Amino acid sequence: MLNDSFGSRVAKGLKTAWLGRSIAFTPTVSSTNDVAREAALRGEREGFAALAERQTMGRGRLGRPWYAPRGSILLSLLLRPKIPPAQIFSLTMLAGSAVAAGVERATGVACDLKWPNDVLVGGKKLGGILTEASLGSDGIEFAVVGLGLNVNLDFAGQPELAEKATSLSRELGKRVSRLPLLRRILEEIERRYEVLQSGDYERIHGEWRSRLSTLGKQVIVTDGSWSETGLAHDVDLDGALILRCQDNTLLRVITGDVSLREK
Repeated sequence: MLNDSFGSRVAKGLKTAWLGRSIAFTPTVSSTNDVAREAALRGEREGFAALAERQTMGRGRLGRPWYAPRGSILLSLLLRPKIPPAQIFSLTMLAGSAVAAGVERATGVACDLKWPNDVLVGGKKLGGILTEASLGSDGIEFAVVGLGLNVNLDFAGQPELAEKATSLSRELGKRVSRLPLLRRILEEIERRYEVLQSGDYERIHGEWRSRLSTLGKQVIVTDGSWSETGLAHDVDLDGALILRCQDNTLLRVITGDVSLREK
């Protein structure tokens, strides 16, 4: 279990220059994204991190609830990116790539990504990214990048989750230390964020695209009552999915849920 000294223990062994150097740990919060947003509004510097052991109102994309019991990594980062608003999804891209790389290098568990924001292991969900931004007249005032990662979770008694989700402890057959994993993820995020700040959007996009297990597969995209079936053909620089429909036309999808089409 995390404890009150967890934030200082993370920072002590951290090799970042600025990311995660200010950490607020709270055992239970409504949402770490809310904590980071409040920090932004009171003027907290970029790199602030909100950590929690448990969330009571964690959320995913489209306002959905996020299952976040003890044993997860629940982290939100305050960023003040100097990028055009049209590139805001690049934060989700770099975070997804960084989490996948961090998990692989800390544990040896291979990861890939599912469009638009899920981290997968063997086709099952290991974690997710939620980016929220505040826009002003001069562009992006601040952004909060939240991530939830299933580390030491047991889905026994929850077959509906076990079918779709996994955890690192489940994959490795043993408990996983969250401290070195969290440090590695922060280091991977900082490295990629500095690439983004340099304006190299193509590099961020290229790494994210290379990890997308969605591409090249027949999928069904749904958004509310709308749905479309086709081939996940490619992704735009801004993260939109390019779907080749059954009539061979190309459709640009900005939001929606993707599932594999059953043969």
